[in-house]
This record gives sequence, structure tokens and C-alpha cells, in this order.
Amino acid sequence: MKGLMGGLATMELVMLKHGRMLSHYGACEFRRAYMVFRCALNLLAERAIAMRLARYHMRPKVHQLGHLVCQFLPKNPRYFMNYSDEDFIARSKRVAEKTHPRHMSKLTLHRYVINICLRFSGELVA
Repeated sequence: MKGLMGGLATMELVMLKHGRMLSHYGACEFRRAYMVFRCALNLLAERAIAMRLARYHMRPKVHQLGHLVCQFLPKNPRYFMNYSDEDFIARSKRVAEKTHPRHMSKLTLHRYVINICLRFSGELVA
């Protein structure tokens, strides 16, 4: 468990310490921390299977972190991830479902902007 948390904590510290691009040392440290994390995760999964305590039918692969290490470094993930885009897609979908199809593209954006303005002004509480 220490390796699991230590690997994640080290990855976070490396990202916080660097700017938009990781140094060569920072990228190597990020990779090393990821390998510690993955090894610890695999050991915990094997232990759970051996003790017949596996609670899930599938084993989490945490593949997003693997993509970061193999394809994204030396860019700093804190500066380039798009989690807010995913949130926007879900929110705009909910708005679009209540709009007539003929005017959906214009009205969806219009309603979203009005909602954001009302929230920022304090008139609308989430």
C-alpha cells in the first residue's frame, strides 16, 4: 500500500515542481514513480486473488497514467489535461436535451452562457 500511495504522491510532486514541460530528470522520476505505483497495484491485486478477496470481476488498468508515461512526457499533465472539457460536454448535453432540434446549436450555447452569468453574478445558486 505504501508503494501505491508513494508512487501517486511522487507523480503529483513532480508535476507541481515543474512548469509546462518536465525536465529530463523530472520525466525520469515521473516514469519511476509510475512503475512503483503499477508494481504495487499488481502486487495488491495478486494478493487479493490469492486470498480470494477479489471484489471486482475486472482488474483496474489505470491506463490513462500509462498513456501519460508512454506518450505524453515530457509535457506536464497538470498543464495539458482537459477534464473541464469532459465536464462541459456533460453539462451542455443536459441543456441540449431540453432544446428543440431545429435551434439546438444556438440555443444550447445561449442557455449555457446565461446560466454561467447568473451563477457568477450570485443570482443563481447551484
